Amino acid sequence: MKFNEKKIDDIIVLEIEGNILGGHSAEPLSTRFAELMKAGNYKVVLDLSNANWINIAGLGLMMGGFTAMRNHKGDLKLAAANERIHQQLGSANYLEIFDYHADVDAAVASF
Repeated sequence: MKFNEKKIDDIIVLEIEGNILGGHSAEPLSTRFAELMKAGNYKVVLDLSNANWINIAGLGLMMGGFTAMRNHKGDLKLAAANERIHQQLGSANYLEIFDYHADVDAAVASF
């Protein structure tokens, strides 16, 4: 998994590329979540438009970021998942937990 980052006003958009898995491949994203929060950035959108697959550990990674952001009165929102990932999120009931949007612009505007 790789990711690119952009800032829109006070919102960080992380554009995820590849598979969202746990373990060693998740360390850069987990570290970035911690760095963002340390810097006071608690409004984050995960752009899933270029993500291919997510496993249970990847879901856990997203839930950890979500919980940490919410604990600081922020939010981690999801956007633009392909059909496969959207189904995975639905199967795990994440669409009921996370604020999900069809595109990044809508997710950013929802803050």
